[in-house]
Amino acid sequence: MTVTGLVPLWQAEVPPDPAPRVTGYDKAAAFHQESGLIESPPAFASRVPESLVVQALEGA
Repeated sequence: MTVTGLVPLWQAEVPPDPAPRVTGYDKAAAFHQESGLIESPPAFASRVPESLVVQALEGA
């Protein structure tokens, strides 16, 4: 398969809004905690400030 052939598959997996979501962060944090990689995950808001997301989406 070529890169051109992968583009439709990749596009189907990319959300229309690329902003990080709490649910995704919580799943990743739980995995890392359960696997012993971290003791206690930091809060979502401390890792992904809303202003950063807004700036990225606006192209600032």
